[in-house]
Amino acid sequence: MESPKKLSYRSIVSHYKSVVYFIIKLCFDYIKFLLQIVISWHNKIPLKGVVNGARSFSGKNQKPKEREGGIFLKQSYTKGYVFALCLIIFISVVALPSVPAAGPNLALSRPITANNYTQSYVATNANDGNVNTYWEGAPNAYPNTLTVDLGSSQTINNVVVKLNSSWGARTQTFAVLGSTNGSTYTTLVGSATYTFNPATNSNTVSITFNNTSQRYVRLNFTA
Repeated sequence: MESPKKLSYRSIVSHYKSVVYFIIKLCFDYIKFLLQIVISWHNKIPLKGVVNGARSFSGKNQKPKEREGGIFLKQSYTKGYVFALCLIIFISVVALPSVPAAGPNLALSRPITANNYTQSYVATNANDGNVNTYWEGAPNAYPNTLTVDLGSSQTINNVVVKLNSSWGARTQTFAVLGSTNGSTYTTLVGSATYTFNPATNSNTVSITFNNTSQRYVRLNFTA
């Protein structure tokens, strides 16, 4: 009786290399196929398998169809593939890089000011890291602004506004502004109404935007 054969390390590596090579080749073949479709659609060249007065999908000779019908069929198939290719490019080139990576809280304990406040609820309560203390703007005095100085220009792409999770649901309307000098501000995110709800988002709103270099970040409340 033969003893069972043992797989050597080299044979295992060779096996996995073959699998990886096959997968890579398959991906390249698929991309090549899509590119051929795009080129043929652009140049009005009939595609293999699409009835255009030559052959059908089965490969048998067929009676030529009218040119207009053939082009319509060709465009209906190729445009679908072009859309799929564009969607893949959009996801890989546009969507994925726009997802912000989690980073440090640049506003924590930095100098912060407000154009007004109520009683003892001053601006410094807003970024002291304690959700039990808070800033409250003066009533009926919109716009209320809250501005934090990051100390130097920083690349930012996200602002998080968090209320005490024990508070009831409410809405706030505000815009996010940025400045490099503290005097001239540009709009990073236009005015919008945000819902703070302890049941659905823990009274926390996260606002994401394109990477931008700013030293001062301002919330401009209008309702």
